[in-house]
Amino acid sequence: MKKKKSLKIFLYICAIIWAIVSLAPLVFSVISSFKSTNEIYGQAFALPKSWEFTNYINAMEKANIGRAVANSFFLAITSTLLVILLASLVSFAITRTKYRFKNITLLYFLMGLTIPMHTTLIPLADLINRYNLRNKFIPLIFLYATFNLPFTIFIITGYMKGISKEIDEAATIDGCGPLRLLFQVLFPLCKPAAATAAIVTFLGVYNELIFALLFLTDKSKHTISVSLMSLTGRYSSDKGAIFAAICMFILPIIIIYVLCQEHVEKGITAGATKG
Repeated sequence: MKKKKSLKIFLYICAIIWAIVSLAPLVFSVISSFKSTNEIYGQAFALPKSWEFTNYINAMEKANIGRAVANSFFLAITSTLLVILLASLVSFAITRTKYRFKNITLLYFLMGLTIPMHTTLIPLADLINRYNLRNKFIPLIFLYATFNLPFTIFIITGYMKGISKEIDEAATIDGCGPLRLLFQVLFPLCKPAAATAAIVTFLGVYNELIFALLFLTDKSKHTISVSLMSLTGRYSSDKGAIFAAICMFILPIIIIYVLCQEHVEKGITAGATKG
């Protein structure tokens, strides 16, 4: 009994330490977003002398952060929806049809997990320039969807395999066709896995820098990651505005994760027990 109590106390202490370590950079960024550059360098861990929103205004004016956040959201949401749609169709074909080469198809997509997306920069840059696709969102959406598809197929396929096929038979008897079976019966049951894959995809696209930096050179098309770079000059930078932009950058992510936290946890725990 004492051992269990000691172990519980130890785990609580570890959790508190981990929370402090994890929250410290966020707290530091929020406090620094209200300071001038001189204050950040001179009194890094002190509270700001006056809580003003000048840095947030500067970040909005200099880097057009509001537009950048909107661009990042558009790319992330559309890419995520496309990935979930395609992955659901592929997973249905692999787990619910008599397709002859379904195991080879699954292996083919899983091989995509071994290819780092940035190793394809040179051929992709050549294609983008050759067909005049620079500063357009559509090619970037398909690129993001392509590189996030293998992981999503892996997650949804593994979850869908654990759903009893008796449900399919009952739905078919009730007159469900393949698409109706997928989207009205199976997909709602796969929501935890789909939510987990969707959040991973959304965060990956929202934070992506290299493709956006190379293929979106128009300032009005910049994503949040690219816009943050514009606040740093060759010889000087506005640190307060940078921290303000970082806060505006991470706030939507925190809100989305808090809203979807329950689905993510269900997807992880259900994925561990399915099979």
